[in-house]
Amino acid sequence: MTAMKKRPYVLVLALGSSTLGGFTLALLAAGSLLLAPRTAHAVGETTGRITGTVIDANTKKPLGGLEVSATSPALIGEPRSATVEDNGAFELPELPPGVYDVEIGFPGLKPLRRKVRVRQGENTPLNISWSPEIEKVQTYNVIEETHLTHPDTAKTGTVIGADTEARLATRRSYQNVLNQVAGVSYPTDPTQNTIPVIKGANRLQNRYLVDGLDITDSVTNNFSTQVNFDSIGSIEVITGGLEAQYNALGGVVNLITAPGSDKLHIDTSFYIQSGRFGVRNQYGSQVYENELPLSTAPGVNTQNYQANFNISGPLIKHKLWASIGLQYDRIESQLPIGPPLNVQHPARQQNNFFPRFKLTWAPTSKHRFTLSGNSDYAYVRNRDQSNGELPNVEYGQNQGGAFGVVQWDYFHSNSLSTQVQAGYNFNNLEQRPQGQFIGGIDPCPKPYTAADCAYDPDRPRHTNNFDGSIWGNGIPITIDRRHTWQFDVSVSKRGRAAGTHDAKFGIQTRFAYHNFFRHTPGDSFLTSNSGQPGLDGLCDPATGRNCNGATLTEAPEFSNNQFGAGVGAYAQDRWRITRRFVFLPGFRVDWGYTRNSLGQTVSSLVGFGPRFGFTFDLTGDSKTIFSAFYARANETLSLLPASRADVDAPQRRYVWDNTQQRFVFQSSSGGAAGYRLDGQHLNPPHDDEITLSLTREIFNNSIAAVNYTYKRISNIWDAVEVNQVWDPSGTRVVGYVNGQPERVFLYTRPDGNYRRYNSVDFIVESQPTKSWDIYAAYTLSFLEGPGSDTVGGTVGGGSAYANPRQYKFFQSGYLPEDQRHQFRARVSYTRSGFLFGVNMNYATGIPLSKLYFNATDGTFSIRRSPQGTDPAAPNSVGNIAAFRTPDTFVVNVRVAYDFNALIGQHLTAIVDLFNIFNIDTPTSLTTLDGINFGLANRGRQAPFRFQLGLRYLY
Repeated sequence: MTAMKKRPYVLVLALGSSTLGGFTLALLAAGSLLLAPRTAHAVGETTGRITGTVIDANTKKPLGGLEVSATSPALIGEPRSATVEDNGAFELPELPPGVYDVEIGFPGLKPLRRKVRVRQGENTPLNISWSPEIEKVQTYNVIEETHLTHPDTAKTGTVIGADTEARLATRRSYQNVLNQVAGVSYPTDPTQNTIPVIKGANRLQNRYLVDGLDITDSVTNNFSTQVNFDSIGSIEVITGGLEAQYNALGGVVNLITAPGSDKLHIDTSFYIQSGRFGVRNQYGSQVYENELPLSTAPGVNTQNYQANFNISGPLIKHKLWASIGLQYDRIESQLPIGPPLNVQHPARQQNNFFPRFKLTWAPTSKHRFTLSGNSDYAYVRNRDQSNGELPNVEYGQNQGGAFGVVQWDYFHSNSLSTQVQAGYNFNNLEQRPQGQFIGGIDPCPKPYTAADCAYDPDRPRHTNNFDGSIWGNGIPITIDRRHTWQFDVSVSKRGRAAGTHDAKFGIQTRFAYHNFFRHTPGDSFLTSNSGQPGLDGLCDPATGRNCNGATLTEAPEFSNNQFGAGVGAYAQDRWRITRRFVFLPGFRVDWGYTRNSLGQTVSSLVGFGPRFGFTFDLTGDSKTIFSAFYARANETLSLLPASRADVDAPQRRYVWDNTQQRFVFQSSSGGAAGYRLDGQHLNPPHDDEITLSLTREIFNNSIAAVNYTYKRISNIWDAVEVNQVWDPSGTRVVGYVNGQPERVFLYTRPDGNYRRYNSVDFIVESQPTKSWDIYAAYTLSFLEGPGSDTVGGTVGGGSAYANPRQYKFFQSGYLPEDQRHQFRARVSYTRSGFLFGVNMNYATGIPLSKLYFNATDGTFSIRRSPQGTDPAAPNSVGNIAAFRTPDTFVVNVRVAYDFNALIGQHLTAIVDLFNIFNIDTPTSLTTLDGINFGLANRGRQAPFRFQLGLRYLY
């Protein structure tokens, strides 16, 4: 009998229990006992585990006392070992992701050897039927096994390894890789694949982790860091069933970079996608129009170049590993000519520099230290990309930052381990008019003149609302800096009490600081709505020409800053009550606090998050698993509301008076008086999610799964306008509550601001041999509710609370991210150095809403039918029609050959073919009421192009 079995199971922090009921109560109480004054969103799991049983092949009885050991190039230090218990069970926890050689045996007997793949955050089941034999000399040929049924967790999603991505043609960013996972979509930027929507949550509700550090932006709640692509070891994408250590309203992206090994490895590559490597034709602006082969306009300029260098190896074998690398990108892209200006817009040009390093030190078998650092500086010319702007209206962007994280893992024993992690992340985003940026503005396109494109730093921006064109100057100068600090501690305890337990307890802390500065050119901006397009429709205040309906807004310079802090505590158990049934009780508590520049408390929120579910092994062999899980997650720390509910540049809005032939004051906003804080409403934004899953291992290393997800995200942050009094139609302001002609926003979390999501996923994942890698998934989903925005942070949504008369149109219809059908698949095959891989994605279009001009605020914000529709004919309910973008379909292909058989070195030539069918579907349509309504306005699927690559591995 092992030491683990000689004494009752004792939980950390004196939560001891020797009975089933007592253990459960102790676990649920742990959340409150661990609480100490961020919201702790997540600390990513960086390891996996192997669990299993050993039985006699003849008697079918458990074999206790055997020794189990695991070795891997990914495991620094000594092999990990354990003793099989009397009931035949064993566990090897805290294993870095990789392929492991597992050996089970006893002195004098021939050992049994198996090779299995361990993935981060997952359990690899290894059930063995063994007939002991006398040891003798033998040659072993062990086949790698990848078990994907996960018998002790209800998480949905998958893990994508570097070896899988090396088989496919992708945009070589971890954000693009996510599109290969069921439940993930990119509805608002389908050609870029940068900011995903996961299981119905909006783009600002996911969490991003790199080497355990939460790199989620503290203000935008988006990813904050790019990573050298070839340095990525694996990416875990969790779409549902989040256990208590994670806290996200959407999904979790958990990325692990390669740590090095006891052998020297060099990985260097170069990729080129010249503008000549593909279709460069112009396209028509109508949805049904395709290429314009006889167009006299120059071809669209799209080209990418990338160089990579990574080196890793031992500084001290078995003790200290190092891995360093650098990636450089040069990316150019360009819109086809389109309305309203119908001239070629300048190309977007981006230069990226992504250095990184990682040190792994194992001074003894019980300690492992990891230090990881990363930077992602980039600068971008002509960032905006709009066919309604000349070169002088474009803007440039400097972006990037750096992070560092140190982690200490202490393996006291197979039954007890701890982890301590600390990290810092800095991000900077600077935007300024292109005239002040690197290289200045591009040449003026004909028929416009140099005077039309002249840059004047003090000239106000002027928008023609009739056709959507913008003139005069670019965006304001903005400088935005974010700092975040993270400190997390966790304890894992494994033992026995009315079954076996694998429990984890932790405290997660986070502190965030944000500073923002803005200067508007000319300290003002104008809008015109005269009914004339282009320059001819702009208001001339000196003469009064075209000024009917024009507005002038004064916007002086300003800056502000915000601070946030919070703590989360969690407890999660995997309680195997019987060999087939695993109960998953968990709980977390989160507290978050934010304040603005004036020292006002914007939020002080507490969220309680029960997590519980179960898995049931239907066939008793870990091959058919049914699971059910309920989770509540809470968002208690976000600087986005605090950055909005803060001192803003006081704005004074004027409208043109034809009688007086001048602009007259209408309203004001901003300063410290343009907002109010809701100190009464205590509910934090939260989601309630139910996942049901049935997974079956259909043959070797292959599964088929069906997942159902229900999610409701409630009390989403928004800005509720509380001062304007609208007429019954919601198109005209007839008064003000405080008697002052100004907009006042209450920053709160309305009970009626929700998102509701239902989906079914059908998934096949298979690696039957080392030659094949297959994943295919179909998703049917429905996404509805009024929660299309988060205090102005969600692109393209619009707020249901800016005008109370408009709420009814948001409450009905489908949300802007609703995609009814999605199908994605990746299939790759390699043999004798040849590789062929296909990656495809099909998605139905997303809802759009026709918008009408609102004279009160000078923008297109009025709806006349539910979101996702076009009212078609005034006052005719029967003519309301669904309004969606067309479906998108993309197939990419990689063909490669490794010359190792010919030259003895792994030198691989690569050809990537993107959009091989050259489908040119519009990805965005004009939604504003006017002459361009319904036309393609911001580009189409990128046309067919190919990329050449050369990669050397040592």
